[in-house]
Amino acid sequence: MLNVDKYLRVIRAIIRPLSISFLSQLVSNGTNFAFAIYLVKNLMISDYGLYSLATSITLLYAGVGNAVFLTQMTVYAPRKSAQEMPCYIARILALVVLFCVASAIICVGAMLIINVFFEEVDKYSKFVILTMLSSIFYLLKDFFIRNSYNQKRESHALKSNIATSAFIFCSLGLFYFCDRTVTLNISISIYAGGLLFGACVGALNAGIPLRSIKLSKLKKDFDESWINGKWALGGSTITWLQSQAYIYITAIIIGPVGVGYASAARLIITPFQFLLPAANQIILPRMVQLSLISYKLTRRAGVCYTASMFICALIYISVIVTYFDFFTGILINESIPGLKEISMAWMIVLMLIILRDGASLLLQASLRFKALTINVAVSSVLAISGSVVLGSWIGPSGVIYGTCIGELILAVLLWSKVRENVQASN
Repeated sequence: MLNVDKYLRVIRAIIRPLSISFLSQLVSNGTNFAFAIYLVKNLMISDYGLYSLATSITLLYAGVGNAVFLTQMTVYAPRKSAQEMPCYIARILALVVLFCVASAIICVGAMLIINVFFEEVDKYSKFVILTMLSSIFYLLKDFFIRNSYNQKRESHALKSNIATSAFIFCSLGLFYFCDRTVTLNISISIYAGGLLFGACVGALNAGIPLRSIKLSKLKKDFDESWINGKWALGGSTITWLQSQAYIYITAIIIGPVGVGYASAARLIITPFQFLLPAANQIILPRMVQLSLISYKLTRRAGVCYTASMFICALIYISVIVTYFDFFTGILINESIPGLKEISMAWMIVLMLIILRDGASLLLQASLRFKALTINVAVSSVLAISGSVVLGSWIGPSGVIYGTCIGELILAVLLWSKVRENVQASN
């Protein structure tokens, strides 16, 4: 009876943060999903392609910041004393802000120099500046979201995401009642404004002791983060090159219209992707703590998590395939050539991402960032090569099938590394 009570307490302790985190992710990704549907129905398909390019660049920038600072904060913070941890988090925030300021200065300076030699580029200046701002605000908001999960204060992440959602929907409502057209630059401005508002709410809730920041310790914290951060950075950049290949390769081969087609078809798997970031953000800190006790237990938890998500994805895809015309009619206004083929390719990508994520989380929890980077590099070369060849031959769906090749190879390589970790721990 005591064992049953113990397990029930464990289940209750997990269900609450999971429920709040899934709700938080539902609000965040649900807002992005609804905003994307609105844009794909109201922007020209070429402008929607450019918007997808802007969000892709935002993800690259956030990925860099995550790799060097946020992921390192997640894996190193549990290793700090209870007294030192708040001060450590404050210093990481300071490093993130310095990184944002430096990158903004570099971006503006580069734009000024380029405009001197290529005047025709000036028409894209607003697009570039707005994309830079959305990237910075995304990273800052992500810091407070990640910190909320690390501190097991999932409700703070929910409040931040609700703030972003409220800003975006209120802005769209304002434009609707004022009978104003939402253009490409306005859509990016709304997105950036929502991220900034969410970051401000996150900062107010975080209660980070900024006065505890000591400049003398910033270099030490950066050096500590850079030990594994440099490998995580390589892995993150290469992962972006692989996962976002459908955007830049399609843009080169077909143009913004092709990017619009591929991005619109991707909406079919977006609802299920609500689950993945929330689950991963909850699982990683707990895997880190479990890995300090036993890597075998960590691996078992990782396998169970991956299997559960894989089964859920199979059920989701079965429903989508059965009622494909119904769902695409809701999501997309205009007829897209080869929509079913492109959508099927995205569904395969979704399954492979789940397999890859499970192994990736296990390796991150055990600080195997170098192994991650090397294996991601190998798979990315094959994925990008396959995307170029298949994209030139088949079109947008071929680019995505190239991504499938890379994800499959990466999943196999990463799980083999997890197996090596288990054997080494014996």
